Amino acid sequence: MSETHSTSTAPSRRGVLAGGALAPAGVLAGTAAQAVEEASDHAEAVRRHRITGVKHEDVYHGLVNSGIYASVKERGEVKGIYCGHDHINTYTGDYYGVELGYAPGTGFDPYGLNDGTWDQHTLCGARVFELDERNASVYAGATRIVWARDLGIDMNPEGQPLATPVPFPPSDPATPAMRLTRPAPSLR
Repeated sequence: MSETHSTSTAPSRRGVLAGGALAPAGVLAGTAAQAVEEASDHAEAVRRHRITGVKHEDVYHGLVNSGIYASVKERGEVKGIYCGHDHINTYTGDYYGVELGYAPGTGFDPYGLNDGTWDQHTLCGARVFELDERNASVYAGATRIVWARDLGIDMNPEGQPLATPVPFPPSDPATPAMRLTRPAPSLR
């Protein structure tokens, strides 16, 4: 079987709905867009952009404005930009029609409030996006944070011994081994 590669400069049809409209989308980024700082930099901005949640630390974004917010705003199909770089910020807002917000740290050893204390792990959780396939945009326009502590996960910062790991079970000869579906490329 041979592979073909397109060199067309025509726009992709991926993400286009019947009738030509762009499919609604969201952006999940590691680092905040500069617009996140602009949306939350003083009390008037917080009121104007309906900021909810808590800003525990400054916004850390790239040194150069990448233009991601301007591109998103211009195109129109992205409904929100959420990032998780700042593990202790938990706020969201509407910045001129585009949701901007944070997801808390989801790992078990992110930096946090008052590192080395119980507070360090109090903000471990995840932002959940409510989707509804009956809604034309699928995104129901709501997010919520689910905290690890609410799921009964012990977030005590003190070391917790682990039981001895259980060995992997022996492989089943009836299960085929994983293999590449095409030969690896030659490195000559």
